[in-house]
Amino acid sequence: MARHLIFTQSIVEEKFEDLDLKKEILNELRISEESNNGRIRTNYGGFQTKDIKNVKIIKLLGEKISKLMFKHYKINTRYIEICNLWINKNNKGDFNNTHIHDHCHFSGVYYVNASTNGGSLKFLNDDTKVFASLWKYIEKDSDFYSEYFIKPEENLLILFPSYLKHMVEPHNDEKARISVSFNINLKNG
Repeated sequence: MARHLIFTQSIVEEKFEDLDLKKEILNELRISEESNNGRIRTNYGGFQTKDIKNVKIIKLLGEKISKLMFKHYKINTRYIEICNLWINKNNKGDFNNTHIHDHCHFSGVYYVNASTNGGSLKFLNDDTKVFASLWKYIEKDSDFYSEYFIKPEENLLILFPSYLKHMVEPHNDEKARISVSFNINLKNG
């Protein structure tokens, strides 16, 4: 007799500190805020830049993303492209509603700064029947989780398949949390 895990999902996370990258991100955020060059997508409150094209940010972040992708996934192409990226600044009470990222293969977030006071990245299992029918009978078991949380940490880089439904819980700190979100496509060469 055997027990088989099927239909598994994985999220990759790793600490990554690069002071030049942080400086460039904060400068890009300052420029966007000063010119009021923001947008509203899934964000409630806070400030989200439009897609940014900063070559230095794309290069520094892209190199780290590529290394992580090849280290953790069996990818059969050598071409990983950051399709788009944007900067998020969440103040106290700000959050992002439940969403997925269309038209890409993977997505991710890099926390420039963060506190442990709220604002977790929350992944949701689309199969709501799992939780609704079994929660009374099954002890906490990762086979049947309906939610998965990652606490934001400064310098934490997270990658996940773009079809995973997720949200960002309300930020509860007086100091703003700053992160960079991005989408990735795998391409044939």
